[in-house]
Amino acid sequence: MNKIHSIINFKKLFILLVIILNVEDLQAQKLSDSTRSIWTNENNSDSLRFKSISNYYYKYTYAQPDSVIAITNYHYALAKSKKSTKEMATALNERSYAYYIKGDLNKSTDILHQSIDLFKTINDPKNLAVIQSNLGNIYLEQKEYLKAFNSFNESLITIRQENLKTSEARLLAKIGDIYNKLDELDLAMDYYNDSEEICIAREITKKNQIGLIYLKKSEIYFKKELLDLSIEYAEKADEELKKSNNKSNRSECYLLLAKSYNKLGKNKKALNYLDKSLGLTKEINNQSKIIEALILKSYFTLESNPIEAKKQAEKIVKLLKKETSNEIKANLYNLLYTCYKKSKQTGLALSMYEKYNVYKDTVQLEKNKLLIIKETIRNDYENRLINKNIINEKEKAIIRVKYEYRIYTMIALTIFIFIISTYIIRIKNITNRKKLDSLLAKINLLKHQSNVLIDTKKFKLNRKKIELTINKKLNETDWNILLILLKNPEATNKEISEQAFLSIDGIGSALRRMYIYFDVKETNYKKVSLIKNAIEICNLSKTI
Repeated sequence: MNKIHSIINFKKLFILLVIILNVEDLQAQKLSDSTRSIWTNENNSDSLRFKSISNYYYKYTYAQPDSVIAITNYHYALAKSKKSTKEMATALNERSYAYYIKGDLNKSTDILHQSIDLFKTINDPKNLAVIQSNLGNIYLEQKEYLKAFNSFNESLITIRQENLKTSEARLLAKIGDIYNKLDELDLAMDYYNDSEEICIAREITKKNQIGLIYLKKSEIYFKKELLDLSIEYAEKADEELKKSNNKSNRSECYLLLAKSYNKLGKNKKALNYLDKSLGLTKEINNQSKIIEALILKSYFTLESNPIEAKKQAEKIVKLLKKETSNEIKANLYNLLYTCYKKSKQTGLALSMYEKYNVYKDTVQLEKNKLLIIKETIRNDYENRLINKNIINEKEKAIIRVKYEYRIYTMIALTIFIFIISTYIIRIKNITNRKKLDSLLAKINLLKHQSNVLIDTKKFKLNRKKIELTINKKLNETDWNILLILLKNPEATNKEISEQAFLSIDGIGSALRRMYIYFDVKETNYKKVSLIKNAIEICNLSKTI
């Protein structure tokens, strides 16, 4: 009877695997038959089957996160059928990291907490340390740097107790990432160097560690504007990451190469690398990175082809989500403001400028808050120097005094930052108001100019010329509306309906249609812009 139940369970699991592979992610079908046969073969030991699944996870997480998610569903189902809490927790951890690679941080966090709960039930400190590290990765992406720092250090204590050098090298690099994000570039480089030393000494090559270190060093050199070194290390990183087909981090290599070549004035080469980065990012479906690359591409093409840059930027807006970072939103709306300003679409430019300033101020406040975090985290670095015995006793005493002093200055610094931030925002609001007033003046000028043209009674609209230009046939309603607006561009829909003997709804529908015909982009004074465009069409030439 047990054997029958076992066969039934196996069939259920096999059917589940087939469904997952065919419905959730077709890429998983590319998996070799030999590998699949290991974990689907019930005659193999449970440990061998679980190990085979985990090996697939390690091999394909960066390249095919969707496939990994599919396989971890099978992993979890198999573990549950075997009543293995450890493997269930492992499967959840693997699935969480795949979502992390895809950029879905909320889903990654939810699944990770489920894994933590399971590991706690079996009292597994080693795997909890791994989970703690993964949680630190998410905090790092969310810019919760103090939480990330604490998570990495908690994990590091256990990792060192277990003498897991590969994990130690990875965690040191992650702490370096925090310093990198805080623009403490020299401190970040110190951690990257320590991580690299461990990798070289222990010949650690798996999990892309040495490639990731080269990538981060490239980023540091870029920030320092040492572009030749940045390019050198980005290329070295790419060579290492190719070995495991790490698409996620290779896309970052190409992004850095694109930025470096752009700064060197080699725009064609920059765009080539940017397209490579975008291609890989789309393959792993990381929406945040896709948006970042698309914004950068629009900036690269802004000077040479402003019309195309504007089209690209308008498409990017549709990709924005609630969880998209304020920094990305600020960059995008600043891009759109620049595009609309160049195309003299002052109403839209005004709207984008307002949005840009909202997100820019939010980003600035976030940066101000980082000053406190930087001081807190810097203490760790100085204590690290003491423990490494690389400074003399006099210098140690100075550092200790500085440490005690910082404790007392933290509160004062917090108050100071609050006051300064408030002042900065107030000044910026005044400045922004002036800029907004300037843009409003441009809109009023547009309105005035239109009225001047319209008040010239000798002028007549040329219906045939208009229809040829817009490639649309105007009906009598459309034409009557244009004639009414010619006399009074500020006429309300009600006033137009009374003169045209049509319903207000009919007038509204006709106007919306003509806004499309005449490519009216203004958010304010649409009727003014409509009749202005009609006049400009008639002024293009004397002949049809």
